[in-house]
Amino acid sequence: MARIHSLKAGMQLHEGVLAAAAGDGVSTALVTGIGGVREVRLAYYDRAEKKYEEKAFQEQLELTSLVGNVTVKDGTLFLHAHGTFARRDYTVIGGHVVSGVVSPLLEFVLTPTENTAVRELDESLGLYTIRNPR
Repeated sequence: MARIHSLKAGMQLHEGVLAAAAGDGVSTALVTGIGGVREVRLAYYDRAEKKYEEKAFQEQLELTSLVGNVTVKDGTLFLHAHGTFARRDYTVIGGHVVSGVVSPLLEFVLTPTENTAVRELDESLGLYTIRNPR
């Protein structure tokens, strides 16, 4: 069953989501959320280089959409999320969410799946991908 959670100002986005998943006893779930952050680190995957290009934004941003999943990587819970963030001038930025600091709050829903998804390194992509879920 899906559960709604809330993170407070100053909390780390990834740590908060993963703590909620662990507290709910969830190893694999869909994550959706909205809220605000005062800083965020986003990334864009360069397929040719097989690595992420990262950029930090230190400003108040509205998190208009957080979409991702919780899976298992190297035996621990792992959050893979993408986000769209709105600036005060109504322009948006987005990408793979590497980290974020909540401000003033973040509301998210964890929707557990019936299977367990485990990530393994796919050498051809240079990414940890979900192997056939069980």
